[in-house]
Amino acid sequence: MNISEKFQDAFKLAESGDVSGAISAYHEILSHQPKKMTPAEVTFFGDVYNNMGALEANRGNDKEALDAFRSGLDIAPGNIDMKVNLAVVQHKLGNLDGAAATYEDVLQAEPAHRASAINLSKIYIGLGESQKALALLEAALKAHPNDMPLALLYAEVCDQLGFFTKALPVRRSVCQALPEQADSHKFLARTLHLMGNLEDALQSYTRCMELSSSDAAVLMNMGLAAWGLEKFDEAEKHLKAALKANKNLAEASGHLGRLLLGLKRPDDAREILDDGLSRAPDNAVLNIAMSRIEYESGQTKDALARLQRFESVGVPGRLGAEIYTYLGHLYKETGDMERSMACLERAESVASAAQPVAAANDMVQR
Repeated sequence: MNISEKFQDAFKLAESGDVSGAISAYHEILSHQPKKMTPAEVTFFGDVYNNMGALEANRGNDKEALDAFRSGLDIAPGNIDMKVNLAVVQHKLGNLDGAAATYEDVLQAEPAHRASAINLSKIYIGLGESQKALALLEAALKAHPNDMPLALLYAEVCDQLGFFTKALPVRRSVCQALPEQADSHKFLARTLHLMGNLEDALQSYTRCMELSSSDAAVLMNMGLAAWGLEKFDEAEKHLKAALKANKNLAEASGHLGRLLLGLKRPDDAREILDDGLSRAPDNAVLNIAMSRIEYESGQTKDALARLQRFESVGVPGRLGAEIYTYLGHLYKETGDMERSMACLERAESVASAAQPVAAANDMVQR
C-alpha cells in the first residue's frame, strides 16, 4: 500500500464529508507504522494522528481525540498543531490546568503563537490569574501589534484589573480604526466610565446610540453617567428609554427607582420598583431600592427582611458593600448590634476587594 496516496485519499474523504471513511483510512495507515522511523516518517505519522484526532474532536468523540493526540505526541513531541488541538480538547473537557500546561509548552517553543496566547490568557482569567493573562497578552501584542482581537482582549483584561489608563489607548485606536462600529464606541465609553471620566463617557455612549439605537444596556449606562454628573433630568430620560427598549432590564428599573427616590419622588419610585420586582424578584439593585422606601416609610422590619436573603448568598463588588452597609444600619436600628458589626465588617471587606470604580452610583453594565 502506498501510504502517501492513502493519506491523500483520507484527506479527500474528510473534505467530502465522509468522516468515518477518513478515520478508517487513517487507522489503516497507522497499521503500517514502523517501530523505528526516520524524521520524515515521524512527521508523516504525527500528521496522521493529528488529522484523525481533529476529525474525532469535530464529531464530539473527545476521548478518541485525546487518545489520538497523545499517541501522536508520543512519536512527534514537537508537533505544534497537535499540541494546540490537544489543549483545545482539554479546555473543552474542563481540564484547565492540563490545557494551560499544554499551551505553555506551545508558547515555550513558539513565543509568538497567537492562538495559544489568546486561549491561554482566557484560561488564566478563568482560573482567577488575571495578572498572568495581562502579562501574556502584553507579550503577544509586541509580536502582533496590529492584531485587533488580541488588542481588544488585552483592553478587557486591563478593565477587569482596573488598569484603565492601559486600556484607554487601545479603546481609542479601535474607535479610530472602526469609527462606524457601535461596539467600539460602547467599549470606549465603558472604560471612560470606569475611569470616572463621565463627560467623555457620555459622548461615546451617545455616538454608540447614533450607530445602534436599540442597546438598552448602553441607554442605562448613559443614565448612570448623567446621574453621576448630576444631570438628573437627563438621567431619568435615559433610564426610562432603557426600560422602553427592554422592559426586562431589571438593573435599569432599580437604578431609575433609586434615582426617583433620591429626587424625593417615592411614589414614582415605588411604581417603577414594583413593576421591576414583578419581573425579577431576586434582583439586588431592585431590592435595595425598595428596602430604602420601606425603611423611610417606617417599615424597618420589612426593609431588613427584604435584604436578609442576600446576607447568606453574598453579593460582590460595590453593590455588595452597599447592601452589607445598609444591613448593618438596619440591624443597629432593630437593636442587634452583633449582627450589625458583622455586616459592617463584611461591607468593608467586600469594598476593599472590589474593582475600583470612580464613577458615581453603580457598576457599569458589561
